[in-house]
This record gives sequence, C-alpha cells and structure tokens, in this order.
Amino acid sequence: MNLRLFHQIGEGGEDSAAVRQFLVDNKLTEMVEFANVAYDGSKAALVELIGCVEAPVLVAHGRPIRGRALILDWLRTNVLAQRD
Repeated sequence: MNLRLFHQIGEGGEDSAAVRQFLVDNKLTEMVEFANVAYDGSKAALVELIGCVEAPVLVAHGRPIRGRALILDWLRTNVLAQRD
C-alpha cells in the first residue's frame, strides 16, 4: 500500500503528532512516506493536491484524507482491519 502523510512538526502540529504516534504504535511507518509541510516541495505538492496548506493530510490511492479523525478512522478500517 502506498501512503503519503503531509504533516506538521512543532507548534500547531498536535493533530499531525497524534497521527504519527498512531503510525508508530501500530508499526505502520514502513508503509508511509512522510512529507513535512514546512518544506517548500511538500508545501507545493499539498497546495497542488488540495488547494491549501493543511496538516495532517493522508494520501491513499491518490485520494486525500483530511484531518486527524478521518485519517485515523481510515487507517483502522483499511489497514489495521486487513491485518486480522
């Protein structure tokens, strides 16, 4: 599975931190490409994808999933449930 997480580190990045922690706790980091929105290349790619800079955003199968709650729900349903 090819996943990309646009995330923010530091002030204002609490939701991104929660998603990253979920990925670590569930040993999912190997399947995710991380893109920090503080860097111009990632910022430009995110703006092209969704029209603004917002974090966290998970891109799964080319589809952006915006916000911590939706991302965590998607991961539980589409990744963790497949493990069982």
